[in-house]
Amino acid sequence: MLVDEQVRDLQVQVLRRMGVQKVEQLPPREPYEEAARKRVALGLIIGEVVRANGLKVDRSRVERRLHAAAAAHPDPEGMRRQYLQSREAMGQLESAALEDQALDWVLSQVKVTDVPGSFSDLTGFGRPKEVNS
Repeated sequence: MLVDEQVRDLQVQVLRRMGVQKVEQLPPREPYEEAARKRVALGLIIGEVVRANGLKVDRSRVERRLHAAAAAHPDPEGMRRQYLQSREAMGQLESAALEDQALDWVLSQVKVTDVPGSFSDLTGFGRPKEVNS
């Protein structure tokens, strides 16, 4: 069910980018299924990080996102009012802010170790091919 919702979301996004208004003209679902599964999995993981660590939405992050979204429009104050009046739009900003917080928490828990290496070490590009005997 979650995957189906994500597939539909991706299909509708494609239609909007193409300027198509009729939802009946959805593209086939198959090309979107893997991306939808990944989105759902990522959402579940982020949700668990948020829940397990008691993360709450940081209002200042939401405010920064609101400011950035509104600033991109010709009438920033009008756009700000539209966001504030839309429960859905504000919910999207809050979700994005909470995702950022979850990512920041995860990054604060990991230890990064630099390991020297070359491009060909990492990619295998430029190395001679092994010959099977």
